[in-house]
Amino acid sequence: MIERAHSMLSIGAQCRLLSISRSSFYHEPAGETEMGSVLNFVYLARSMRFGTLKRRSVR
Repeated sequence: MIERAHSMLSIGAQCRLLSISRSSFYHEPAGETEMGSVLNFVYLARSMRFGTLKRRSVR
């Protein structure tokens, strides 16, 4: 865990010790949109009803 108020190590030094980029420490995920959750629901409902969504192979 990275501590913002660490007295000896800067945030950059802590990130280097953990092998993560400093930008990934500051990044905050945007979250899921309403459209994304609707599409996810449709995909899951369809796959539960019809099985996996594989294409048929041409023989």
